[in-house]
Amino acid sequence: MLSDQIKNAGILRNLTSFYNFIQNDINFFLEELPINYLEYSILMYISQNESTQYKIAEKYFVSFQRVSQIVNKLVKSDYVRKEEAVCKGRIIKKLIISKKGEAILESVNNELVKNFERKKIKTAELTILNESLKRILEDIRK
Repeated sequence: MLSDQIKNAGILRNLTSFYNFIQNDINFFLEELPINYLEYSILMYISQNESTQYKIAEKYFVSFQRVSQIVNKLVKSDYVRKEEAVCKGRIIKKLIISKKGEAILESVNNELVKNFERKKIKTAELTILNESLKRILEDIRK
């Protein structure tokens, strides 16, 4: 129905605004660090998922060549390491986050949490938002 679509437009506007708020904060904290937003996002993804460069390229809609450049930079900086594994009879390179990579994520994430606290964003509200987003993403992946 059209009225539902109009209501949903407000939801999309709010989600976009919240996403932009978080991305701006992350960019601010990354100014002091040797990685950019896309590198941070990929590092975060690697920390949460068993991953390969192909999976990252698909997830972020970025060319394999660009992902390869980013991963090589992350490997050279000792944030990520590549490990050989066998998958469906083929040798692949799994990406594993290093202690140094975990430390940089923890540093940025701690700053984000402090910023949420300064702006009086309640943990309970973020938890509810997180659970809702997880359910939506699970439905999308089905």
